Amino acid sequence: RGFVFITRVADDSPAKDVGIHAGDIVVEVDGVGVGDLEDFYRSIWAVGDAGTAIDLTLLSRGGQMREVTVPSMDRRDWLRLDPSF
Repeated sequence: RGFVFITRVADDSPAKDVGIHAGDIVVEVDGVGVGDLEDFYRSIWAVGDAGTAIDLTLLSRGGQMREVTVPSMDRRDWLRLDPSF
């Protein structure tokens, strides 16, 4: 299977709160291997609705495998949908 390379983590995000950093690699979601970004999102959505705890297995920038649990959230609550111009 593949993996998902994390390129950016927002400062005020649940991922940042649990110590996920740019350069980390997602290997599994809820114990299931991740193939690509599409597979990653489908795996998260399959776990449950927004607010569900998502277990991720990461390969950190330092080469260590670690497990973190991130609360999912509704992206409509996260995105800034109002135009800023």
